[in-house]
Amino acid sequence: MNERMTLTGVVGLLAAALFAVGCSDSVSPFVPEFDTAPAVVEVTGLGQLGTGSPSAGNNVQTLDFDVKADLTGTLTYTDYTFPDTLLVGPTIPGTGITAFRTSSSACSDPTKGAEFDGTGQVFGEAEMVNFTVAVCDNGPAGSGLDFFSFSAPSINYSKSATLTSGDIAKSTGSSSAGSLVVSTNTSGTSLPASGYTATVDGATSQPIGINSSVTFANLAAGTHTVELSGVASNCTVSGGTSRMVTVPSGGTATVSYSVGCITPNQPPTVNAGPDETSLIGLFYAESASFSDPDNNGPWSYTITWGDGSSTTGSTSSQGAISASHTYLLFGSYTIRVTVTDSAGASGSDTKVVTFIL
Repeated sequence: MNERMTLTGVVGLLAAALFAVGCSDSVSPFVPEFDTAPAVVEVTGLGQLGTGSPSAGNNVQTLDFDVKADLTGTLTYTDYTFPDTLLVGPTIPGTGITAFRTSSSACSDPTKGAEFDGTGQVFGEAEMVNFTVAVCDNGPAGSGLDFFSFSAPSINYSKSATLTSGDIAKSTGSSSAGSLVVSTNTSGTSLPASGYTATVDGATSQPIGINSSVTFANLAAGTHTVELSGVASNCTVSGGTSRMVTVPSGGTATVSYSVGCITPNQPPTVNAGPDETSLIGLFYAESASFSDPDNNGPWSYTITWGDGSSTTGSTSSQGAISASHTYLLFGSYTIRVTVTDSAGASGSDTKVVTFIL
């Protein structure tokens, strides 16, 4: 049976949402709501660590970042010793800022510093790296007092030094971000008991029930990637799972998906009958029955008699299956009845029949 459902995502003030669904008959639009944007701390930096030219083989590092306490921002960090470049930004899937601290113990005056954690991608590689950056705005541009530290324990890498050129600045301004509330209202049959997953820009995820809501803090205006993930294996998404959407400041954007689902074929249910004991010779007549919730006939069946022999047949209707067999020796035998529908789904059941003198 084919089922169709349309999922509509409404992305409100400065935010885009990604969410996952299982296969259900219908899912209503999710509705975002926003609260007032707070002031936000921002750190920016552009400069170099080490002397010499930024070229391969030199012990020189360059940095270019702009990160806010609302967890938005970009980072490009290059170590020319190798050389390797780590990138973070909204256009690089899977990367982002995951935490922000408005002071840093790495600074002689912690209030002049900040720290942020994130996940970045090494340029030209699939490798994703978790990192921590600590910065200190200790003086004006070119003073040689500003401090930068980059560490990535998972790859056993760290570098800390004052800038030999450039500047790091810490400031406080108004945030362009608000809070996004994602709501689901699901109806239909065969609903996913575990609910869905709501994800924002491929970075922050939260579980959400089939009729529930979750809140994401701090998103920004601009272009976002919206992706439908976790779709059940028996469903397909028309046009693919990924969309690009541009959200204007103070405005909304809408993303729609059309998902078609084919109800999985269910196997027949077989009843081989109760166990039995026979006192009248070695002849036995088996009477079994089956039902198929999909009525997916015709059906083939196999009866294995437990002594190495079997009987096969087919039927065009649900209900009774019968066959007979003569055993050669007294004893107990396990009879298995297996029924297979036209799509290849099988169900079976067993019984024990015992022959005694």
